[in-house]
Amino acid sequence: MDKINEDVVKRQIKIDYTKKEFTEEEKNIIRNEIEVVKQKYPNYIPIIVRVHDNKSIKLTKSKYLVGGEITLGQFLSILRKKITNIKSTESIYLLINNTLVPITLPIFMIYNEKKDPETNMLYITICKENTFGTNFIKKLN
Repeated sequence: MDKINEDVVKRQIKIDYTKKEFTEEEKNIIRNEIEVVKQKYPNYIPIIVRVHDNKSIKLTKSKYLVGGEITLGQFLSILRKKITNIKSTESIYLLINNTLVPITLPIFMIYNEKKDPETNMLYITICKENTFGTNFIKKLN
């Protein structure tokens, strides 16, 4: 893309990336943004993180641009630092297209296989669960 197209993308409307469905206009805007980003940073992967239950996790941001060589596990540790309301007894899971993906896979491999074909964006859903069961510990006492 040239400089003119970059300026057009910058002037576009704001998009709520946390929603599940986009209009055709929004899909085109997202696709254009991704093209600009991929030209500037060819080895980086654009990711949108959505929260499974909006009340359970509070992320400081939802759009990420990460190096393709990092693993999903490394990205998970980055996300954990960005969550403001997580306890040590809670575990985080990352779902891509409603499936658990091995955390040892590099992000670029996941992006090539699982990116959204309409927007060229990788959408990851984050959810948390109690792993040590604080209620279970209370019942034992």
